Amino acid sequence: MRNVFALCFVLLLAGPQARAWMTDLKSAQDRAYAENRVVLINFTGSDWCSWCIRLRKEVFETTEFNAFAERQLMLVEIDFPNNKPISAGQRTANRALADRFGIQGYPTVVLLNSKGNEIGRLGYLEGGPKVFINAIRERAGLPASDSAVRPDGSALPNFSGAKVGPPPKYAALTLKRLTGTGAKRLALINNQTLGVGESGKVRLGDGEVKVKVEEIRDKSVVITIEAKPGKKERKELPLKDL
Repeated sequence: MRNVFALCFVLLLAGPQARAWMTDLKSAQDRAYAENRVVLINFTGSDWCSWCIRLRKEVFETTEFNAFAERQLMLVEIDFPNNKPISAGQRTANRALADRFGIQGYPTVVLLNSKGNEIGRLGYLEGGPKVFINAIRERAGLPASDSAVRPDGSALPNFSGAKVGPPPKYAALTLKRLTGTGAKRLALINNQTLGVGESGKVRLGDGEVKVKVEEIRDKSVVITIEAKPGKKERKELPLKDL
């Protein structure tokens, strides 16, 4: 019994546990949208890339970074290991994401806002978690500090610092933004960011509709809408003048 109490005491002193890293970007984006968080995507070679390993040990495994991540981030790891087991399906999905974001080397850290738009990129930075966190804050437009963080870096009861409220409702499908160039162009339709050939569920009214991007043009996007199973409609959405 003494050993059990001792273990609990040690765990309490250890501060916040490492925030879980996801491997499904879409799920992370959906959660980030609902919780008003920044998505951090770490493209890494976890078991062979020396700078990736240093970034993990010096930043991602620290109490300070995990306290910050617990309040502000959704973490996604896109790994390309040499020896670590990874399914063929996951490896294919990871390669598709690397191609989509034009990744040239590791580590590359891509930051997306809660709407799925890219807001910055980072690599390995010297200086530990403080320097890395400040770089994220700068690119994401976050405050210079969190008032609800204890002096030791651990988080107070989770509060994102802003009222999130219910997700916005969309009366119609709207092309809000086009990003990227060439084959890597992306379209933000309501709450969902999609590339050519990609499908996703897009919020509309009180529900969702399945949308597939068929073509991205200079100032419009051609989509296929599946409002009901077996019933599809092809439509061109012009870019909204924001």
